[in-house]
Amino acid sequence: MSASAGVAAAADEGLAAAVRGEAAGARAAIVIVCRDPGAREILHRELSKRYGADYLILACGRPAELAAWMRDLRTAGLPVALVIGGVGGQDRDGIEVLSAVRSTDPTALRVAAVGWGDWPSVRSVFEAVTVGTVDHWVTRPVQAPDEEFHRSVTEFLREWASQRGGGFEAARVIGEHWSARSQELRDLFARHRIPAGFYDAASGRARQMLRELGLASPDLPVVTLRFAAERKQNAKKAARAPAR
Repeated sequence: MSASAGVAAAADEGLAAAVRGEAAGARAAIVIVCRDPGAREILHRELSKRYGADYLILACGRPAELAAWMRDLRTAGLPVALVIGGVGGQDRDGIEVLSAVRSTDPTALRVAAVGWGDWPSVRSVFEAVTVGTVDHWVTRPVQAPDEEFHRSVTEFLREWASQRGGGFEAARVIGEHWSARSQELRDLFARHRIPAGFYDAASGRARQMLRELGLASPDLPVVTLRFAAERKQNAKKAARAPAR
């Protein structure tokens, strides 16, 4: 066996062991893909401390192996919530790596992680977000804990969960993915700790929701709210309904 094949085999065994030994309490995985060992370590450490109790955190240093990792996770029954990929520095092809994630797992959110002050990479990421080859971006943590970084990651996880369905949503926002008003509403709900789901108006789920609301071509974004009073009223109606 060649040295490179041995390294690859060891990496595969390490991934399998991680899935077997650590995924028992995890509901999904967050995968980091970054060639820079320093950046990769910072991301892994910060994500593990904050989200390790609920998510399996994996760090991939060889982007060519990312698709195989994600297939193995899917086979193990563990969905990938986020792929956080380095862009810039040793990861000049970071946007291409993230873009390719869609063909392996169309539900995982692709997040570009750039270093503070790397303005050329930030500009390329803005362009990628605009055309949809990357879903979100963050600045890599520069301190511990980096609450701005975690605020963004928490919002991305909430978005992923809302797209999968399930979980209580006090508010639902149906809008264009990169609309400034949609983002403003999402930030508003997040600041006030109101559980809210966002639904891209172009998605099948969002179109179904609009049909159920009787809205053919509404002005976007559309916000629906769920009030406790409504739930109680519905419960009373159910209690008064005759038995069948």
